[in-house]
Amino acid sequence: MKKFFSLAILLSLLLLTSCQSIALVLRSGFGGVPVWVNKLPQAEGMAYFVGKGVGETLSQAKGEAINNVLEEISAVVGIDITGRYFSQMMAYEYVEDAGISIDADYYRRDIDSNLYNYYVLAIASEENLSKIRAPEFQNVLERERRIASLLEMAKESYKTNNDVQAVIYCLEAVEVSARGRMDKEEYQYPALIKKATEYLSRIKIRLSEQRPEKGTVRVTLLRRKGFFSPGIVNADVSARFPISSYEGKTFVLPFKTGDDGSFVFKKNYSPMANEGTVVFYLDFSSLIDRALKYIDESEFEEFLSVNENIREEFSYSKTSYISDGELIISIGEFDAKGRLLESTYAQDAIKAYFVNEGIVSESTRLKSETKEELLEEVKQHFPDAKYLIWGKVGFDDVYSAPTGNKIRTAEGRAYFYRLSDGSLILSDDHIRSLTWVDEENAAEALFTSYGKDLATNITNYL
Repeated sequence: MKKFFSLAILLSLLLLTSCQSIALVLRSGFGGVPVWVNKLPQAEGMAYFVGKGVGETLSQAKGEAINNVLEEISAVVGIDITGRYFSQMMAYEYVEDAGISIDADYYRRDIDSNLYNYYVLAIASEENLSKIRAPEFQNVLERERRIASLLEMAKESYKTNNDVQAVIYCLEAVEVSARGRMDKEEYQYPALIKKATEYLSRIKIRLSEQRPEKGTVRVTLLRRKGFFSPGIVNADVSARFPISSYEGKTFVLPFKTGDDGSFVFKKNYSPMANEGTVVFYLDFSSLIDRALKYIDESEFEEFLSVNENIREEFSYSKTSYISDGELIISIGEFDAKGRLLESTYAQDAIKAYFVNEGIVSESTRLKSETKEELLEEVKQHFPDAKYLIWGKVGFDDVYSAPTGNKIRTAEGRAYFYRLSDGSLILSDDHIRSLTWVDEENAAEALFTSYGKDLATNITNYL
């Protein structure tokens, strides 16, 4: 009984002298620190912040905690709001224009130091925060979000063997980063260029099934990955080749790899010379040029060096199987009234074009109109001939340009025959030429242009 009475007195004294301590225990979940002190809650459209303060008095510790949480929010919005909202936050009032409020608090007194530790959990609406956010800081966050999205897409592209697209996404991120300030190091353009270079360094081009005499080759884009190198799909590869009509000039065409990471290149492109070298490479110049508006070219030195080594050359020498005199050309030229002209501009242009391609042809005037008569007439006058190009071209419509000049046009129809069996190799009625020159010189301009275009189309079949 005496022990029980002593315990009762002790408890009474504790209740009288330590009400605040009990309150602290209750606030701290019976001695435990709230989860949110070390791990922020998450909710859609909301942002959480924790502030901590230490002081000799509870009020002082609370003031430091409020100030600290406002500093955390200031770092997110890009402007200092500590002085603006301190009084409202100390009173735990809802800050309407920023959508900020204190959602929870916790404090305790350290036995060793005799100091108060105070924690506050603030909650704010993302929408309201964006309204008070500094414009430049808002731009930084938007760029960060865009870069994060591009890097994620680059990662996904790499997973699906689309390495070139991964490089493209990284270079797009470089441009976004270069436009302004970026606080996170991983989003700054040097880090992004390095990431693009890492993806790029794993790519190689391989040539196979090479047939120089036909001008055909299979081009495969691969990822460098030990023994097993997967094909890079849906990737753009550029092919640069010489043009027959212009000494030293080249032409570039884009190609896209298929599901196996390859495509077949063939010499069936009209301007391509009969002999030369095709260079296959990856072209990122337009993306780099966009970034160079903001940063120096030296930043891309390593990237460009790596890309320079990702190229392959294919030398070819495609010779025609047509011998001298085996190809006959006959193109009739007509005026606007349908009268046959004496001129031979079209067939002269065809013959000159074929000379550049290493093909020697014969031009003539055939009188026949039907296919059977044409083939028979050629057989009589050119018994060794194997091919015939026959057609008609004449003046067509005349248009008035806004400048007052006349635009004259010509249109024709041509046939390309194999004489051994009379088969039709090509029928072409889609060529239309036009000129702004005066009527006196229009025939030469129109029919010469028609002849060059026709020769270009037929070359693909020789």
